[in-house]
Amino acid sequence: MTDLNSINYDDISEKLFEKDYAVIDFLPEQVSKEKADAYSRTEKFYLDEAQRRELYRRFAYVLIKLSSYYDFVICDNGKWYHDHPLAVLSEKITGLTETAYVNILLPETEALVTFNGGDLYMTVYNCDETLFNRIKQLAMSEGLFVRRKIEDEE
Repeated sequence: MTDLNSINYDDISEKLFEKDYAVIDFLPEQVSKEKADAYSRTEKFYLDEAQRRELYRRFAYVLIKLSSYYDFVICDNGKWYHDHPLAVLSEKITGLTETAYVNILLPETEALVTFNGGDLYMTVYNCDETLFNRIKQLAMSEGLFVRRKIEDEE
C-alpha cells in the first residue's frame, strides 16, 4: 500500500501539464481572432463579481458530480489534500480570486483538472475517452461545454 503522504503530487502534476488536454468552457468553441473585441466584452461581463461567482458555481458542480466517479487529491494554492469536503471545494472555487487556483489530481486515471481564478474555463490534462465523455455529460448538465485542445488554439 502506498503511503499517500510520501507521494510527490507536484512532480506528478508537472508531468501532466505536458499531456494533451480538454477545456471545460462557457462557450462551445473558441472565438475567432476577428471576434476578439466581442469576446473581450463578453469576458468582461462574466468576470463581473456576480456573474463570475455564478459561472464558477457551475464549474464547482461539475467537479462535485465528477467526485462521484473518481477519487480526488486537491491542491489548494500549493497545499495538497486527500479529504477536502465538497462544500469547502465548492466555496473555494466560487470564491477564487485572480491570483488563486485549485488543481485536482485524479490518481486512478492520471488526469489533472486545473482552475485558475480570473479564467472562464477549466483545463483537464491527460483526459482519456471515458473521463472526457463523463466530463462532457456533466458539463452539459450545468450549461457548459467541453472540447479537446486544438493545436493552433493558443
